[in-house]
Amino acid sequence: MVRKSSGITLFILINFLFLIDELKKIYSRFIFYKKKKIIQNKKTNKKFINFNKYIFNENSKKNIVITSFLNIFEYLHFEYLVGVYLSNLQKKKVIALVEKKDSISKLYFEKLGINEIYYFEEPNLFIRYMNLVNSYLLLNKIKNIDEFLKFKYKSIPVGQIIYSHYARYSGVPTINKIIPNFFTLFSTFLSYYAVFGKIIKNLNIDTAVQSEIQFMPGAVFLSQALKHKVNVFSRIGKDKVSLRKINRLNDIYMNRFHYDKQIVKKLNLSSHKNKLVKLGKNIVKRRFYGEQNLNDEIDLEYFKAQRNRNVITHKKNNINIYKLFNWDNRKPIALVLANDLTDGIFERPKPLFKDNYVWLEQTLVEASKNTNFNWLIKPHPREIKNSVKLTTKSLMSKFDNFEHMKLLTQPLNSINLIKIIKVVFTSHGTGGYEYPIFGVASVNAAESIYTGLNIAQNPKNIFEYKKFIKNLHKNYKKLKFNRHNACLFSLLFTELGLIEFPSVKLKENLYNVYSNEYWNDLIKIYNEFEIKNNFDIKNDIFYKSLKYQLDKKKTHTIDIRYLEKYLKKY
Repeated sequence: MVRKSSGITLFILINFLFLIDELKKIYSRFIFYKKKKIIQNKKTNKKFINFNKYIFNENSKKNIVITSFLNIFEYLHFEYLVGVYLSNLQKKKVIALVEKKDSISKLYFEKLGINEIYYFEEPNLFIRYMNLVNSYLLLNKIKNIDEFLKFKYKSIPVGQIIYSHYARYSGVPTINKIIPNFFTLFSTFLSYYAVFGKIIKNLNIDTAVQSEIQFMPGAVFLSQALKHKVNVFSRIGKDKVSLRKINRLNDIYMNRFHYDKQIVKKLNLSSHKNKLVKLGKNIVKRRFYGEQNLNDEIDLEYFKAQRNRNVITHKKNNINIYKLFNWDNRKPIALVLANDLTDGIFERPKPLFKDNYVWLEQTLVEASKNTNFNWLIKPHPREIKNSVKLTTKSLMSKFDNFEHMKLLTQPLNSINLIKIIKVVFTSHGTGGYEYPIFGVASVNAAESIYTGLNIAQNPKNIFEYKKFIKNLHKNYKKLKFNRHNACLFSLLFTELGLIEFPSVKLKENLYNVYSNEYWNDLIKIYNEFEIKNNFDIKNDIFYKSLKYQLDKKKTHTIDIRYLEKYLKKY
């Protein structure tokens, strides 16, 4: 809680930040109108309505809304086509929701022949300022950052939404006190909360397509949608795709790759289990050898970095870590995999630590005390791309005097690592299921997408976690885990749960709104789609898989071919 003596100073500072935000909005409007004129001058009336033949074009009591919170064609392409699939299956009309100053998304939907495009924007200046005052009155009662993270507004975890948003866009991965920016961000939340509530009600929306759900304004729309009992379908994957259906407010920050664990348990009972285990292992093996990338999300900057990086592989260099760091080769090595420090902070139910940075910091503190192990620390590859201000490298500088702890500065291929390490630590990352496939134990500090499958070690509290690290050299050989489950989860994560989709291929340069490159590619994709499916969307594998998901009320789209062959009773 802010002291009375500093309350006036805080309120003045909050008003100053509000003024800066308003000036930025004025500048943004100026840029918008400038771009709008350019787009209008280059705009053509040519429509690309090929996939629209599959949209349900009659009036319906309820509507499907395609949202646009990231106005890049690669995202819009997926949102639009998911809307097409859902419209055909649910027999509902499709409408689009676009920010008023988003000329790119508006142009995109117009060229596709989407007739009903609705716009959202923040309310007028007076209402925005009143929201700032209300924000101050509500947040001023909160005593500390832990209480702030638990703060909810009308059952919505606003504290986490604001914390996550600030961390991502400021590059600061951890915050130890309530800062003035939280007040202005909460006022923004309040503005969008009212706007989206009215839109959802007035447009009779009961289904939404939304892939950007973490940050504002997308997180606010998702919150309101769930409060209004709207089913939100959120895409995961890029070349191959699945849809995560979100329909509970409690799942607002549930990792979208949080598949139903019953699938793995049923695969375990399959007569084809050995074959499936081998398939799952080979998927990760190809990735570890650098022959196959993880099909997770659209991330163009990361895509470029991956193509350009110089990776040490087993074929190029059998590097000896012990000699490189002058380590005692009688001591085993533990690997600490830093999680993404500013993205997906709360996609980890039941965490032991406040955020990913605090987990990493506390893990390193405990590691510094256990000199019976050598510790190799690997930064997350997105730290540079996300402009993280407190990086793994800067954190490791505090441990320069500990010779048994070293930062892995050169990207070493994972296939090298499994030969030398004995234990992997990750808060909740994919390494926690990948390394156990090859006999390396893993340790989590939060509920992960593979929790409940006996794959990773899961200390119950911070005390137990620290004790685990303290005694690691005594117990690491006794750790038990289910390698078969790890292999089967790998198969689910990369094959069963991701289906062929009429996707656009990622390129090093974004599609340009002023060129015809995307539209020409869309025509090619449509023609290939039609020929492959004999000019009927009902023959499409993704369509069949999505129909099964809707009919059976499942959380994820699972490849129908695997379901029919291995999971008939799912």
